[in-house]
Formats: sequence, C-alpha cells, structure tokens
Amino acid sequence: MIDRNAPLPDYLELLDRTLRDSHPNVPRWSGHLVVEGYEDIFRDGPAGRWAIRLPAAEPIPAEAYAPRLEELRRRAYPWINLHAVGVLRGRLLVAIELPPGERREGEVAPGMTSLNLSRPFEVVRNVPGWGLETLLAEGEAGSGPPAA
Repeated sequence: MIDRNAPLPDYLELLDRTLRDSHPNVPRWSGHLVVEGYEDIFRDGPAGRWAIRLPAAEPIPAEAYAPRLEELRRRAYPWINLHAVGVLRGRLLVAIELPPGERREGEVAPGMTSLNLSRPFEVVRNVPGWGLETLLAEGEAGSGPPAA
C-alpha cells in the first residue's frame, strides 16, 4: 500500500516493482521519462504494422516532471493515471493521463486524487525489450537524442 499523496519517485518505484512482479521477462531500464497525455496505437502503412504516436511534447526525466505532478494533484482531479508505455532510450516511458474533459478538475477534495498505475499495451509487451523505438510512427517525439 502506498499513501495517495506519496511523491512521484515512490509511485514510479511501485510501478517498477509491480511490472517486475507481474510479468515474465520484464526488460531492464534505467530511470524514467515522463510525457503528459495519451498515446495512440494504430495500424500503419501498407503492411499494417503496429505503430505508436506519442503526445506532442518531448518526454522529460521524471525528476523534472515531479513538480508538475504536484500541481496536477492540487487541481483535484478524481484520478491521474501513470501508464507505463514501454522502454524508450533505455528508460521506462510513463504517460501521465488525466480524466477526459476540462470540467473534471476540482471534482474531489484536495489530497484525494487517486494515482493509478497501468502496464504497457500487449502490442508493446510483445516487442523485445518493450522497445518503443521500433514502434514509433515516423517523426515522433522521443526518436531524437536522449532528454537531459
């Protein structure tokens, strides 16, 4: 059990542990990258290969994202999802997903936002090392140099 107001590093540690405890052959990663928004998985090209489109922002190190998560918590969304997308540049990419609709902000009492954890989609789990580089749609953020 984790305190709902625990800091981001505690949630990322729980996410790592949960993934490693619940999936065989979990790849190794070193640290986390964070991007805000939902990714899109779709069939691409004439061969219909699976591809992934990430949110427009460049993923950033989790340490740099931590203050933003605290800001989102203060807005009192009913939930915030930490979705393990896959491994990008040797780090676990975590998408921060908010409830749809702008009116969801302030829906719960301060300090009562639920942080949820989600594993990668099956398409990603079937890729060796959960490597997103092989799934990224052409021109995607995250295909460039490593984030600082």
